Amino acid sequence: MTSQSNDAPWARPGESPEPIPGRPASARLVDPEDDLTPVGYPGDFGTTTVIPYQDPGQHAAPGAGGYHLLDQQEPLPYVQPASAAQAAPISATEPTQIDAEPDDERQRAVGKRGTQHLGLLVLRVGLAVVLGAHGLQKLFGWWGGSGVTGFKNSLSDVGYQHADVLAYVSAGGEIVSAVLLVLGLFTPIAAAGALAFLINGLLATVSARPHSHTFSDRIIQPGDMVFLDIMHSFNGYRTCYYRTFICGEPNKHQIDAYETASKWISASIDLIRPGITPDQVAQVWPDAQEFGYRDEAEAFLLQYGHGVGLSLWERPIISKRYTGQNTPLKEGMVFALETWKGAEDGSGAARIEEEVVVTKDGCQIITNFPSDRLISCGLPGCEVF
Repeated sequence: MTSQSNDAPWARPGESPEPIPGRPASARLVDPEDDLTPVGYPGDFGTTTVIPYQDPGQHAAPGAGGYHLLDQQEPLPYVQPASAAQAAPISATEPTQIDAEPDDERQRAVGKRGTQHLGLLVLRVGLAVVLGAHGLQKLFGWWGGSGVTGFKNSLSDVGYQHADVLAYVSAGGEIVSAVLLVLGLFTPIAAAGALAFLINGLLATVSARPHSHTFSDRIIQPGDMVFLDIMHSFNGYRTCYYRTFICGEPNKHQIDAYETASKWISASIDLIRPGITPDQVAQVWPDAQEFGYRDEAEAFLLQYGHGVGLSLWERPIISKRYTGQNTPLKEGMVFALETWKGAEDGSGAARIEEEVVVTKDGCQIITNFPSDRLISCGLPGCEVF
């Protein structure tokens, strides 16, 4: 309630006195006694009723009735604003929200942190196992890995410089990152290293070209040699075999290239049997210099053999690029053998690939599409011969 001087006239509720400085225009002063409802006091001679004070100078309006106890309720004695917000009623049908105790909040926070710590531990250990196993495969050749020599050759094939140093750095870095992740030491650094290894491996896989293909928008023309790699999957098992076609009639150099590639692949098929090693099979193929390349690294994948099964490229590998492949072949193994020979006049190249199954006393060719001769295909302007 805002105080005022003793000289100010007394104002009843409903009247509009002049605004007093310091008081909001929307507030009004009320008399505490005017808000009291007439109350009856029991006594020895009946009930005494206390009637609110009424100013003698105030005249009742014409037609107004007498005093009514229930009709003339007065407001409570406080300074009322122009519009007061009404409190929401309490519903007996809706549940009342009870604030949580501080101890309960702390217990829930501790439980949440414990779950997070367990999840991070599982994530760290899982990633460390993958990294460690991968590094051991590269370094020691465990679990079917290539070993440090094979990993070094793979880096060279992709195009890395100083592959002999990078092979040890990469394999050792993966093992060290795995140990740090398990121990929880330098976790940000170890995780960054693990991410770098994974991204680098993914980019190397995407950028690597398994064959020396040349892509262009040149339209195939009569006289061109075209070889296609037929890859298919049936019940999860893969196929991989090349066939070469000539658009129209081939020239002498193209026929010689095809017959030479056919001779080389036939020689390797004749050697496939249980007990022979991949290195022995690769020796029947010519050296890289014999068909126009500087070394075996440059000619890699042109005279080549690989396992075929649930993946297109499986071990063991048959190639002069990878020496030391002395694991004997066993009955039931499936291989794809492929050879390549370029035409002497540069008019194309022949590529032939066959799939074979190692049998008890030799092997069986399971690719049925003919490859005994260069197949001619027609184009507008040329005839099939």
